[in-house]
Amino acid sequence: MVLLLKTFNRHEIIYMSFAFDSLLKIDLLGVRMHVGLIFILLILGIEFVAHPTSIGRMKAFIRTNWSILPFFGYLFLQFILNKAFPGAIMLLLYYFLALISFYYFFKKHSSISKQSVIMFQWIMVTTGLFQFLLFKIFGFQLSFYEVEHYMVDASFATRMRGFFVEPNWYSIVFSFNTLLLAMILKRKILEYKVLILLSFVCFYFNASYTSIAIVVLVLLIQAPQNIRYISKTKLITTFSLVLIIALVFAGRVYDKRKSSNQIVDASTAVNYGSRFFPVVRTYDFMTRQSSVKQFFGFGLGSWPYVGIEENRLGYIGVHVTNKVEPGKRDSAEIQVFMLEFGFLSFIFLFFDYFYNYMKYRKHNLFYAIACVFLASCFFIYPIFKFMMYIVPFYLMRSIVTERNEIIDKT
Repeated sequence: MVLLLKTFNRHEIIYMSFAFDSLLKIDLLGVRMHVGLIFILLILGIEFVAHPTSIGRMKAFIRTNWSILPFFGYLFLQFILNKAFPGAIMLLLYYFLALISFYYFFKKHSSISKQSVIMFQWIMVTTGLFQFLLFKIFGFQLSFYEVEHYMVDASFATRMRGFFVEPNWYSIVFSFNTLLLAMILKRKILEYKVLILLSFVCFYFNASYTSIAIVVLVLLIQAPQNIRYISKTKLITTFSLVLIIALVFAGRVYDKRKSSNQIVDASTAVNYGSRFFPVVRTYDFMTRQSSVKQFFGFGLGSWPYVGIEENRLGYIGVHVTNKVEPGKRDSAEIQVFMLEFGFLSFIFLFFDYFYNYMKYRKHNLFYAIACVFLASCFFIYPIFKFMMYIVPFYLMRSIVTERNEIIDKT
């Protein structure tokens, strides 16, 4: 611990703590919060009290990230105009915590070194292998949630997830940090062969389609930058290796999902359409509403009541019931946003990611891909409440938009 404190500063330690995810989460005022986020709130609070007139960085944050303002304004307006649903204030709190997390890493990114990003990757690899081997060798499910959550015949119970509740959350954070690592190390990434190899192993056992796509894209993007330094023989060998890895990964995911999700009855079959059918049902429902409801939705926090309790629009699987809980999301955000905020919300939500993608796609493809990746998460994951934990993306965005080079302690 002493060596850790001597090697890394407090901002780096906070950054790396998010790789431990659920191990460092506690219940606080009805919200399950990460210790790292609590320290972020304390540090920013102390700094504000000590220097209440020092708002230069906040102005810089707004000026640099002005494209998030349309959705922020729309969300806040939704909350002001419609407070009828329990859970609305909690959802607004989750979004504010995500903004605070983003602002902190924007403000402190110049104090975070390459070594801490590398260490973050090592933590993800180590905890992932530890959790996975515990399950595969000893049959022990490392649980930071209800243990019954993993006692089902589903892929998320058998895939690598490290200290995260679900393998998809592990995959998202791991993918973002891998992109960040590739961006800051550039050609020097080849000096970390063991870390690269073990990262591939973790992606393999995590068995995520999204993660595979990210890894392949990174490799394909990295190749043109190094093509003039590589002989034809090495180029052919590298291309063949990438192709083999992609095929092996694809086969692994297919076999994993097939063996983990045997269709035994009609209700289980619905599990395969958990992301498609709720969107179709919700879209059909919304097209039959008034123009006002179609454009502006039913209000923040309305999904559990209007979407689930009254109209059964959500994901109905063999292990998932329509239990109404304030602030509850569904199998993905797309149908929830459609109902709660209306069709107009998609313009505000995706404007930020589209703007950043178009602005940086020629200058920093790693970041451009990260923007597309995060936007796509809304279509396939219930990511709204998880936004406060995607700290590698916030660090990556801050480095790119501020046009700074991350520090190197070597």
